[in-house]
Amino acid sequence: MHNIFLCTLFFILLTIESGIAQKTKTVSFASGSVTIKEGISQIEKQTGYSIAYEQSGLNLSQVVSLSLKEGDINQALQQLLNDTQYTFKIKGY
Repeated sequence: MHNIFLCTLFFILLTIESGIAQKTKTVSFASGSVTIKEGISQIEKQTGYSIAYEQSGLNLSQVVSLSLKEGDINQALQQLLNDTQYTFKIKGY
């Protein structure tokens, strides 16, 4: 019984800590043009997240305009994929 309580408490604390950490990660892009591949790389570097995508369907060399100051990952990905036919879905952390 005691072990179940400790495991539950650990899970709750881990969830709270993950939620706080996720909220504080921001992305900034200087105004300019980059390829989608460069944009993905910048988002990964600034957030520590890994972005998975299907290479065969996404034109990674397409140039896009980015300008974002301290936005969240949703805003960064929306801006990055704005001129494409692609959308994104965030799974997990």
